[in-house]
Amino acid sequence: MRFALLLLVFFIFLYFLFIFLMLDFFFFLFCTVSCSYESLVFGFKSGVGASGVQSPLGHKSTSLLA
Repeated sequence: MRFALLLLVFFIFLYFLFIFLMLDFFFFLFCTVSCSYESLVFGFKSGVGASGVQSPLGHKSTSLLA
């Protein structure tokens, strides 16, 4: 009985960890795409080019892992 309870807690922990990692990955992906798009647009508007220009709106990665 105690082993089954520990197994259940372990699987719940893995489940929440998986959800957290997926959400974190999607936030990171979304921010990366939006930041590169904005730096591309603003870079060409200011004539600098988009080679690693940070977005003027100051978006940073919301990822906790990156």
